[in-house]
Amino acid sequence: MEKPAQFRVETNTLDEPFRSPSFRGCPFVKGLAEFGPEANSPDVQATIAFYFKGLHEFVTSLIKPLALSDPEKAVIQILSLIQGSIVMAQSTPDPGLVKTICDAARVLLENALTASSET
Repeated sequence: MEKPAQFRVETNTLDEPFRSPSFRGCPFVKGLAEFGPEANSPDVQATIAFYFKGLHEFVTSLIKPLALSDPEKAVIQILSLIQGSIVMAQSTPDPGLVKTICDAARVLLENALTASSET
């Protein structure tokens, strides 16, 4: 149950920005905290929604070749890992963070592949 090389490459690209001294987290996550649904900032909210929609579509395109029985579940799990890793990278200088995140993604995808083959 090898995951696609494209997915492996894409998750590994998180390492370089996370290690950069100028890394300050995700401006869209920060914007969401500042301008969430209760704020009256439709332009900012639309920009944030556009970013998250694009990220969702990107991860969906990586998951689609796996032909999972519940691809949306896997997409949400991977998106949660990505966003969580951004927050973790901002708050802690752990050089092993990306490997840990990639390991978690691998486990999630292996479990999803196993579940798909059993249905």
